Amino acid sequence: MKVLMLRTKKRSKHTNMSFKETYATLNELIGTLHYRTSTKPVMSYRTEFRTFPSTASELYTQIIQWMEFLCALKIKKGDTILLWGHNCPEWAIAYLGSVAHGVIVVPIDATAQEDFVKKIQKEVAAKLLVKSRYLRTDLDLKTVNLEEVGYRIASFPARST
Repeated sequence: MKVLMLRTKKRSKHTNMSFKETYATLNELIGTLHYRTSTKPVMSYRTEFRTFPSTASELYTQIIQWMEFLCALKIKKGDTILLWGHNCPEWAIAYLGSVAHGVIVVPIDATAQEDFVKKIQKEVAAKLLVKSRYLRTDLDLKTVNLEEVGYRIASFPARST
């Protein structure tokens, strides 16, 4: 079983997530990641045998790199992308980075059928599909595999927003 969790100080009664403060927008939350210097993980990803933690500064860096990657793909504010895949750190990076970039993100459950995804694409005219490599589709659309996100963004600088 794979689990993705964001962590800060206080635990919420209703979810597995913790909250130190309340943020008006996701962009406000993302902006605070840059200033956090703690080495404690804010997000961790558990697989069957191992846990992969990420600190706030690591997460912030990857979000900024994803935004630079979107610029390189000519995805701009107001464009739409489809995010189709399982719960993993790359999903969070793609989602948060896209929202911070001003992109409209349409998250699609990993169990959704290809026909459903095609209907969504027809409706929203997305410019990019970010999906798990295990999900097969023949959409005529730029595609990035979630499992490759880390490798694809590694060469981009992490400039401040």
